[in-house]
Amino acid sequence: MTARARVDPDLIFRALAALGCVILVFSLRWDSTLDHFDFQVWRAADTIIEEGGDPYDKDALNLELHENPDVYGDHWIAEGWETRRRMHLFNPPSWQLELRLLGSSALTMSLIGAALTYGSILALSRRLSTPAVLGYLGAATYVFIFGQSATSFRFGQTGFLVAGLVGLGLVLSESRSEGLAAAGLSFKPHLALAAVLPAVRHADSKRRIELLAPAAALIILTALVYPPNLWRSWIGALLDPDKPAGSDDMSLR
Repeated sequence: MTARARVDPDLIFRALAALGCVILVFSLRWDSTLDHFDFQVWRAADTIIEEGGDPYDKDALNLELHENPDVYGDHWIAEGWETRRRMHLFNPPSWQLELRLLGSSALTMSLIGAALTYGSILALSRRLSTPAVLGYLGAATYVFIFGQSATSFRFGQTGFLVAGLVGLGLVLSESRSEGLAAAGLSFKPHLALAAVLPAVRHADSKRRIELLAPAAALIILTALVYPPNLWRSWIGALLDPDKPAGSDDMSLR
């Protein structure tokens, strides 16, 4: 008879500590009463796609938001909306597919990001002493509660998901699955390139295929779900000289 695998009580304690940190962060910082405006823009974009339109047409995107207050909220109604508070869509079409996989839920996105973030901390520090691991968990929690990141995820933005995917990339570094994190980060292409480019530069042909295959699969799947011409529209949106105020420092612009 095979002996049962021994459960490491230290590992259980660390996992429970990480879970407690997640509960603490969301208890103190998540605000379910806020309007997650980024998600409203992304939902409007998906509606436009389903109706055969182009969400990268900023006039069409803003018209959808402002003419449907029952769906997106009265806060989108403003006099002179044609020139004020104009929304632009800069995420690639694959992000709309990722959102569907996330249930188009800001809370789900942030919880998954938190799980990946704290899970990667545990994985990367697994050979350290428990007090050291608790120190890392505590430091991360302090930043998430008191740092600028707190305003990111509580507004339904992607800060936690980005952190979690970067952590996942570090955990999977040099493994055959390393490209998964970069594919997930493709909704911010500059971060995806930063995550995968160093490994691609120093890899042989077989390794490059492993690194880039997840992103290629995501692009192909997106092209099957959404009209392929959306990719051309996305490139046009990035190159369009008309950009929202305060976006001069956007990485791809």
